[in-house]
Parts: sequence; structure tokens; C-alpha cells
Amino acid sequence: AGLVRETRQVMALARKFNDEVVRPYVRELDLAMHDNPDFLPYEFVSKANEWGLYTLWIPRLFGGRGYNMASMSVFVEEIGSVCLAMANLIGVHYLGVATLCAPWNVRMINRICRDVAAGEKSGVPCLISLAITEPGAGTDVEEVDLSDKGNITCHAKRVDGGYLVNGSKIFISNGHISTWHMLIAYTDLKKPSENTVMMAVRTGTKGFSFGRMEHKMGQKGCPASELIFKDCFIADEDVCYDWNQA
Repeated sequence: AGLVRETRQVMALARKFNDEVVRPYVRELDLAMHDNPDFLPYEFVSKANEWGLYTLWIPRLFGGRGYNMASMSVFVEEIGSVCLAMANLIGVHYLGVATLCAPWNVRMINRICRDVAAGEKSGVPCLISLAITEPGAGTDVEEVDLSDKGNITCHAKRVDGGYLVNGSKIFISNGHISTWHMLIAYTDLKKPSENTVMMAVRTGTKGFSFGRMEHKMGQKGCPASELIFKDCFIADEDVCYDWNQA
């Protein structure tokens, strides 16, 4: 009964958000993207943040509102019925959240999720992206059975106190507008499936920069970003998961 009640509340919220935010903004967003393919929809992201949509499905234990994750599917579907790009500007954040939570590193989950909650209170949105897709391997990196066959190049070299990362990621949804990036890198590029490291990289970290935004055919309002790592040092305290230490 509780799950049904929450889902109904989420659906009502989605419809209200559509009426008050998405529908009035959809034409403006389309025109802005037409005039400038590199336009970033900060106005919409700020409004979604104001409505609490970036903490709604974060557990209460970590500063969020704790709604059941399954209810997010109906919310995103409802927003997508008006604008898929704006649905992704919300939903993709939770791809980052889910990746952060996957290895159950409670210290990192608490730290980053509370950053998101603090961003809601301050009015400065704090989003999380998933940085996994690579130029030479595409989405093969997401499948363990395929990753060793792809041309994977994002290398994490073990150094004193952390890792030194070199490589790039592409097609990273919400990349340019996210504060945290759940980076998947590899200590041995010959056998990446057994040498995976997941790190949390904050925008502004030395050695990390944004490349181009993809000029997409559709859903243009949600940026697909290139992330570049050049001698980017990630300290041990920002490592969420290390295959070699599991």
C-alpha cells in the first residue's frame, strides 16, 4: 500500500511539474538549442532542483527524501511524454546515483548524496553523471563479456596515495552540468573486466576537463559530453570500488 501511495504521489508531482515547468519551457529550450547547439539548460536544472527532484529518490539515510526507486520510472515516463530531453535531465542523474550506490561504499554514498542535498538547499544544483562509454569501445565497456574485446583506453595507474588517470569518455549524458562523475577506469587495459576501478571525480579536479558536446539528432536539450582526463590524480579517498582490493 505504501509503494502504491508513493507512486501516486510521484505521478501527481510529475503532472504538476509538466504543467508548471516543462510545457511552458519546451519551445524555449528547442529554440535555444537551434540557435546554439552548445546551449546548456541551467534554468531548467535549477527549477528541477528547486522542486527537489534531484533528492526525491535518494535514501533518507543519506539526506534525500527516500521515495521508492521504482516510482521514478512513472515520473520519468510522464515527463518524457512532453519532452524526453527534460526527462533525461532529471532521470540520468539517478543513473549516477545508482552507480554510486552499486558497490555500497557507504562513506562515499553519504558524502556525495549529501552534496546533492546541500545543493538543493543552497539553490546550486549538484548532479551526478556516469562516465563509462569510451571512444574506441562504445557501450561494450558496460558488458563484462565484451569489455576485454573493445579498444578501452581509460587507464588508472596506481601511484602513491591514489590513481593517475589518462583517457577520455564520450556520450556522457549531463556531463557538462554535473558536479560529480562516477568514473569507470581500468588498471590493466589488456584485461579491463578484472581490473575495474570506480572513482568519484568532481568537476574542477586538476587534469579533468570537458571536451565537445555531441550535436545530436534528438533530445538535444540533454547534453552528451566528452570528458577528458590527462594526468588526473584521484586520491584513495575518492575511490568507490577497486576490483583488485575487493
